Amino acid sequence: MIKKIDNNLILSLVVILFGIFIAYNRSSNFADNDSYSLINAYLSLIDEDTYEPSRGAYGHPIPEILIGFLSFHFGTKISNIFCFLLFSLSIIFFYKSFLKENKNLYLFLLLVLSNSYLFLENASSVDYPIALFFLSIGYYFLVNRKYLLSSIIFGITIASRVNFLIFIYPVLIIFFLNEIKDKKIKNLIFSFLITTIVGLLFYYRLFDLHNFSLDFLEIPFIKENNNNSGWYGGPKLEFSSLFPRFIYKTYLLIGIFSVFIFLIFLKDLIYKIQFKEIINIILIFIISINLLLFFLSPTKILLINPFIIVTYILIFKYLDKK
Repeated sequence: MIKKIDNNLILSLVVILFGIFIAYNRSSNFADNDSYSLINAYLSLIDEDTYEPSRGAYGHPIPEILIGFLSFHFGTKISNIFCFLLFSLSIIFFYKSFLKENKNLYLFLLLVLSNSYLFLENASSVDYPIALFFLSIGYYFLVNRKYLLSSIIFGITIASRVNFLIFIYPVLIIFFLNEIKDKKIKNLIFSFLITTIVGLLFYYRLFDLHNFSLDFLEIPFIKENNNNSGWYGGPKLEFSSLFPRFIYKTYLLIGIFSVFIFLIFLKDLIYKIQFKEIINIILIFIISINLLLFFLSPTKILLINPFIIVTYILIFKYLDKK
C-alpha cells in the first residue's frame, strides 16, 4: 500500500525551492552590505595572509570563512543558497528542540517561512542564518543532554556572531536551574568552560590583531566615551529615537495582519503557558532579550530571527492544544 504524502511536506518543499530560486537570482544583490565585507575578510586572508575583520574593528570568523570560501570558489549565488538552506534547517532544529511532542513539522516550517521578511532577508550571503543554524543545533543537543556537543556548537555560534552569546550563557543558567538549586553546578561550569574556550579559539587572530586588548570594542556602556549616533548602524541611544523605530519595525516583521491575530490570542496564550516549565522559561527569555537587542539596534532586521521563530513556537504549541 502506497503511503499518502503529507500535503504540508509538498508545500514546504515548494516554498524552499522558491527560496533557493530567489537566493540564486539575487546573486550579489545582497540584503546586507556587510556581506561584501565578509567576503573581503576571506580574500585578505588567502591573498595576503592578513586578517582584516569584516566589521572593521571586529569580525565573525565562521561566516567570513564559509561565505568567503563559497563566494570565491563557486559564486555568490551558491553562498546565498547555502545561507538560505541553513536558515531552513535552523527552523527544523528549533522545532526538534522545543516542539518534540508536536507532529506537524512541515506545518511549522510553512508557518515560519510564510513570514516574508524572514524568507527574503535570509536568502542572502549574511552571517545571521549561519549563527542561527548553529544556535539551533546547540539547543537541540542541550535539551537532549549532549552537553559536550552543545558546548562545542555554542562556541561555534559565538564565532558566527558574537552577540548571540546572549542567547547562550543565560539559557544555560536557566536550563541547569534545578541542578543549581540542588547545589550541583558541574554541568553548568563544564558547559560555560567549553563554550568559552571554543569561542575564544576562533577569535584568536582578532585579539592578536589588537594586541590582546579590548580597545576594539566600540560599544556603548562598555566604553564611556562612545556617544556616536550611528552606533551599530542605528539612531542615537535615546528612547525618543529608538522606541518609534522599534515599534514600527517589529509591527512590520511580525506581519501587518498577523500582529492583530497575535494580539487577539495573546491573553489566552499567556493563560495557557506554564511558566514553571524550564523550556517555557527559556523561550520567554529568548523573546524578551531579543526584543531588547532589537530595541537598541532596530536597523539590524535579521537580529530578530530568534524572536520570530520562538514566538511562532509558543503560538504553535497553543494552537495545537486547541
